[in-house]
Amino acid sequence: MDSPGGAGAGSGRKKDKPRDLTDIVFSWSVQEIFNSNLYRDKVGSIPESFQSVEQYLASYIFPLLEETRASLCSTMQNVSRRPFAEVTGFAEDKKNAYHVQVDHWRNRSTDHGKEPYKTLPGDVLMLTNAEPDTIPSLERFKGRWAFASVAEIVEDADGDAQTSTRFKVKAFLDNEVKDDPTWQKMYAVFVTNIVTNNRMWNVLHRFRKLKIEKGVLCMDSAAGINCNLCITQSHGSGEESLDKNLFGSLNKSQKKAILACLDTIKCQHRSAVEMIQGPPGTGKTKTVAALLFTLLKRKHRTLVCAPTNVAVKELASRVVQLVKQSVCTNSHGESLLYNLGDMLCFGNNERMKVDSDMEEIFLDHRIDCVKWCFSVATGWQHCLPSLIDTLNDCVGQYHIFLENERMENERIENERMITSKPNGNKSKPEFKSFLKFFKHRFKSSSEPLRRCLSILCTHISKSFLLEHNFQDIKSLLILLDSLEDSLCREKLDSRKLEEAFSTDPSSLKTLADPLYTALSMKRHECLSVLQTLNTSLRRLNFATFKSKSKIAEFCYQGASLIFCTAASSYKLYSMETKMEPVSLLVIDEAAQLKECESMIPLQLRGVRHAILVGDECQLPAMVESKLSSKAGFGRSLFERLGSLGHPRHLLNIQYRMHPAISLFPTSTFYQNQIRNGPNVTSKSYGK
Repeated sequence: MDSPGGAGAGSGRKKDKPRDLTDIVFSWSVQEIFNSNLYRDKVGSIPESFQSVEQYLASYIFPLLEETRASLCSTMQNVSRRPFAEVTGFAEDKKNAYHVQVDHWRNRSTDHGKEPYKTLPGDVLMLTNAEPDTIPSLERFKGRWAFASVAEIVEDADGDAQTSTRFKVKAFLDNEVKDDPTWQKMYAVFVTNIVTNNRMWNVLHRFRKLKIEKGVLCMDSAAGINCNLCITQSHGSGEESLDKNLFGSLNKSQKKAILACLDTIKCQHRSAVEMIQGPPGTGKTKTVAALLFTLLKRKHRTLVCAPTNVAVKELASRVVQLVKQSVCTNSHGESLLYNLGDMLCFGNNERMKVDSDMEEIFLDHRIDCVKWCFSVATGWQHCLPSLIDTLNDCVGQYHIFLENERMENERIENERMITSKPNGNKSKPEFKSFLKFFKHRFKSSSEPLRRCLSILCTHISKSFLLEHNFQDIKSLLILLDSLEDSLCREKLDSRKLEEAFSTDPSSLKTLADPLYTALSMKRHECLSVLQTLNTSLRRLNFATFKSKSKIAEFCYQGASLIFCTAASSYKLYSMETKMEPVSLLVIDEAAQLKECESMIPLQLRGVRHAILVGDECQLPAMVESKLSSKAGFGRSLFERLGSLGHPRHLLNIQYRMHPAISLFPTSTFYQNQIRNGPNVTSKSYGK
């Protein structure tokens, strides 16, 4: 294989360690970046099938380099429109690493609606000694520049990393920069972000043996053949175990696609790729969400990817809704607890625009919630004993409170006598009644506990929390609500309540008033469940909740359904030794994802089966380089397998377009295989 570097790159021997993509980019001169023929002799047409994983991965290396060059070329041609800032601090940290501080980012782009630029790791910046105009002008006026790659965002004094004005960079600067007077003023210009390309580059050099090798490489015709050992299983036999309400809302083609995928992933004898083609309006997201909900209930360890944050959010939100709908409400119309600990989504919070529908499964939010819940000062280990103490000895605590109040009043009165200050009000001081005292103590103890218990049930996987603890928490919350409701709604006599709460449970029948008997019973029921729960939870191993990194590891370990973009799945490589591997990969909008990028999740350890969902008749992935595009770099795995005749499940009823509109795409792109749903053929459908 030829060396992928620019001029002066190392030899092409296979034993040579591949150069980092950032290093190669930084080695390019301006002339090389603008040279559209730089890799013309090395970018070959990407085959449709491959004989080995090594051949497969090598086919994408030079098209990726050429695409990186073309993307960089495109942004540098418009450097005058890129966000820039004046550098106010620049200090060397270690070799080729620097601390940078800028004043503020100026967004010069004329594109309306764009969000203000914020520095992110992986951003490629251009450091220059002249306010950026154009590359030719920089050269003409003796402007000097160098590339820098953002390695880390540094928090400000208030602990805020969102300002993006302080960061660490990797850069190759010569010693003249420090002494050259023309560098007294320095500017940083945002050029592009190459994180995704860098991850693809790293994956292409892994040469890891794939479990799903035959299905992806299409080395033989085995990819589309059913497993002979599993063929005797009754097809569709799993329908009875599916959620009846959910499955009943699907049409025949949607059901068939889901059942076929479920049958395939049962097989442990071979690896396979299933394909679902979802033309516009055919319920693709609904179908995939139903499939994922079923996998979630079966605890089947699955990674769900998509090309964009928007697509990930849409699908994840839909599955969360299904989980909540499956819980519904109890016979009293009260919303019940739902557990989302088996679902996890991670990525860039701002880019994904995480909202209330999503945050309960978002990693950063989950870490914050769990950290609070397990804090010694605020967590359940503090709240549970506190409420137990309140309910167990509320009368004794009240009398201690009264005694303290009496002593405090005596102290105040003595001070007045010593200072000869007249006491204008000689009436007896008013103490809180037992009712007011208990209501206050109960509320201050129960509210933080409710939050803790809600976090435990929502964010901790049931497999760790255990079913009996989950049920005890549900029972406890209902009891607490009932007790609080009685305290607030009923007209209670403070003395009678004090008497009821100071009476031994065995003597409850001696109380004349059934209202106070019922309150006393509720109190003792709460106490019983609290004490059982306190003992049971302390038996669990909570040692992993002492730091954010340990909590993150726990979240990955506990989740059976993980959502992220295909590029972000690269982060899971660092978790491979710390969590059970995922065995199934589901890629939504698969026809919009470059095959090269789909290799990031496909190479994860343990992936045995893949389900690709998309439609190659819609928009493909965008490619900047004409050379790479011609080589097939923008082609998706979905499109390539489809062109080789890989079987697919077509969703064949569309519910979006009026028949007059659907006629053209149906006949032109889908060989008249798409039928119109009953909603669009009705007279009332006039969209």
